[in-house]
Amino acid sequence: MVVLTILKILLIIIASVAGLVIALALIILFVPVRYRIKADKSTPDSALVAKANVSFLLHIFTGFVSYEDELTYGIKIFGIKLGGRHNKSDDEVTQPPVHEDSIEAIDTGDTASIPKEDDFTIDWNDDTAEGSSKEDLSEEVLSEEDEDDGLSDKINDIISKITGKYCDIKEKYDRIRKEIRFWKKMYDDKRNKDAFALIKKEIIRLLKKIAPKKIKGFVHFGFDDPATTGSILMYLAMIYPVLPKKLKIDPSFEDTDIYGAIDVKGRLSLIVPAVSFLKVFFNKDCRRMYRLYKRHSSKQN
Repeated sequence: MVVLTILKILLIIIASVAGLVIALALIILFVPVRYRIKADKSTPDSALVAKANVSFLLHIFTGFVSYEDELTYGIKIFGIKLGGRHNKSDDEVTQPPVHEDSIEAIDTGDTASIPKEDDFTIDWNDDTAEGSSKEDLSEEVLSEEDEDDGLSDKINDIISKITGKYCDIKEKYDRIRKEIRFWKKMYDDKRNKDAFALIKKEIIRLLKKIAPKKIKGFVHFGFDDPATTGSILMYLAMIYPVLPKKLKIDPSFEDTDIYGAIDVKGRLSLIVPAVSFLKVFFNKDCRRMYRLYKRHSSKQN
């Protein structure tokens, strides 16, 4: 009877722990992570102010990155800041003050070590004067020979450097050519094409889920070359139907200023990237393609 009671208590504890772990896993996977990005440069002369916030579980976990004259960032749990970068930089190093006493000590040093004029007199009757002139002549000849040897050494160094650079360029070219050949074979393979198609599909699906739910503001832009402005308008026209109505695009062919203000809100549940990762990870074609890539990279190294 006692044994059954102990087993019952153990089963209750195990079930409670398992239930708590499952509940936490479901909360992490299905409770969305919310983000908001704001940037403001309303006029050409105004300074840029930008801020991005990420929150989870009713702002229990938050992270932020902001820029106003300088970059700051941090992480908070229950409103308590755990780390990050503050507005004031801690890397400022102050130079030690220079005292006048030290300057005076340098200026009023001991003058006993300064040579006197008598020390520079030459004894012309010295018998070693002729010998010293011969020694100077031989030293000049040796110095000229050293200069010739130094010039030849420099030429040899330049030739060796040019040869080394040529070998490096040839090696890099051969490596790039092998990489192109490898990836061409990878892409032409039927099973690899199926793997690439699956990865592309999951990336597009993930981008759609990450896409902001709300965007509002305006963007004014202009460039020196009107053709650049026209090219950007052409690309924007392709996605114009999916752009939010509260986001106004103001192109200009007359000025070259870029300014605006934008407010972006969105959210993402972690279950979405988790499912995409599992689909790719357990796909046989993707695993085979990864093994081929690992084998190729190991040969290159």
